[in-house]
Amino acid sequence: MDEIGASKIYIYESTDGKNFTRVATYKSDDYPEMLKSKTTTYYDSPVVHSGEVGYYYYADVYCYAAKDGGSDTKLYSTSVKRAIR
Repeated sequence: MDEIGASKIYIYESTDGKNFTRVATYKSDDYPEMLKSKTTTYYDSPVVHSGEVGYYYYADVYCYAAKDGGSDTKLYSTSVKRAIR
């Protein structure tokens, strides 16, 4: 790939596990290390989001890949997880 990684990551938070609010946005424009060049895989995100113990979280990750002038983006939503110590 010419470039691979995540173009955007949105973090959502909830106190009850049902009603979520977006609490953080990470974009590759602001965090260029979210994209790697000249590799076929990318599995280690440089973005770390610290949550509050007892709150629920999930992320929408826009996975991006580009090769030979073409590109594609796919949305991946993580499962909901509760923050623990």
